[in-house]
Amino acid sequence: MSSGGVYVFVNRNGRRGRAKYGMALPVDVAGEPLTVGNFASACFADLDGDGRGELLCGSFSGELRMWKNVGSAAAPTFDAPQALNVVSTGIVETVQIRPYIADLNQDGIQDLLLGRFDGRIQYLEGEGGGGHYSLRDRGFIEADGRVLDVGMIANPCFGDVTGDDLPDLIVGNRAGFVFVVPALDTSKPILRVANATFRDGNGNGLLDPNEQAELVMGLSNSGGLANNVVGTLEALTPGVRVPRNTLRFTASSGGAGHGVLTASCAVAAAERDASGLCAFVLSLKANGSPVGSPLTFRVGGYVMEDASRTAWVDMDSGDDLDFKNGMLGPIEVPIGFAFPFYGQNHDRLWVDPCGCLHLAPPVDWGTTACMPPDVAYPNGFLAPLWTELYPLGGQVRYVSDGDAPNRRFAVEWRAVAHSNFPGGETATLQAVIEERGVITYRYRSFPHSPRSTVIGLESQDGRDAVTIAPDRIRSLSKGGAITFQPSPK
Repeated sequence: MSSGGVYVFVNRNGRRGRAKYGMALPVDVAGEPLTVGNFASACFADLDGDGRGELLCGSFSGELRMWKNVGSAAAPTFDAPQALNVVSTGIVETVQIRPYIADLNQDGIQDLLLGRFDGRIQYLEGEGGGGHYSLRDRGFIEADGRVLDVGMIANPCFGDVTGDDLPDLIVGNRAGFVFVVPALDTSKPILRVANATFRDGNGNGLLDPNEQAELVMGLSNSGGLANNVVGTLEALTPGVRVPRNTLRFTASSGGAGHGVLTASCAVAAAERDASGLCAFVLSLKANGSPVGSPLTFRVGGYVMEDASRTAWVDMDSGDDLDFKNGMLGPIEVPIGFAFPFYGQNHDRLWVDPCGCLHLAPPVDWGTTACMPPDVAYPNGFLAPLWTELYPLGGQVRYVSDGDAPNRRFAVEWRAVAHSNFPGGETATLQAVIEERGVITYRYRSFPHSPRSTVIGLESQDGRDAVTIAPDRIRSLSKGGAITFQPSPK
């Protein structure tokens, strides 16, 4: 409940299928009503295998606690709250945790789903039994090959919605929407586009106007055997055509029916936008039958993913950027290698004290964060935390390290202030770019998100961008990381 109390509605009917509930009864601990602060979210199950149900509760503050049942199954009595033992990286901090308990992997031990404020769902696998219980962090729930994000405040549960005797994921969010993610039958092929690239004449990896190139594709299969895989490819981007749109996939690794399947075909472009981004839809058959829904994918651009397990870059050997002597405009620095970004290579960039990296010389120092994509200036930027940061009391430094072809360049904003940060709080974050085109933003901490904050990136022509929704920015303020992979990765 929003008050933070936990209540039980007892089924007074005693029969399945015709429940009848009485008045709400508060849960007591040591004779006092249990409270966890605002917005309690509780569930009840036998977690440690001793035949008695435990109480698990999340709260607005992000705390997740368990009350062990020291009474009986029929008359539970709860002990003092305990912190859960999480193996591996542990629970990533967030707010408004919504737990759900179920035996997801059918091993007889209860597992845990955590609905998060940022719209994602974390999967923690239960381990133990015989009075002992621990959790192993298995990362975020994925759907269609990507981390599932339902918007603000995910509230998960399971049920057989589609009537195929498989548990479907049901998720509500703050806006009042309910999403159903059908379970996949792993006895059948589950094919996804693993990678797709252009082999073109000028080698920029994009389909330029009036150019013909070879599209090389790879499929991954996480389900049953997939033999005789045939695809029909259609272009969704105006001005792009596929002369021969039937593709026959062959096994390149993992053996026939499993692993990676590859195919290629010619594509051609007439006059079109110079951004080079192309969208396609692929319909597949395997074993003589259609496989799943048509797959839509892009070649070019970036896909954003969680990167919370990546390491912080050591900046001790880096160089300081002297914003403290009144130089508050962007400063040009060498990258140290050719950084590929939307088909163009860059060997230098401009570090903005306001939490942004420009890939072209800025013409207006006073430009504030805009919401991309936008063809108006500024364009071609990386924005780990583009807002009105003020580095005079902090530090901004950069470093380039590694050996080809795995070199990287990193910028760190350390303990920089903001006019809207309360009580003198500061922000510490890093932006890391790699020689292979991958971009990562890492965060130690920053206070609440001001309204004019952008986290993301935008292409040089302003026609394509990837950004974080405002409700997810807050989830990064307590620490975390995101990465941008060339699409498809």
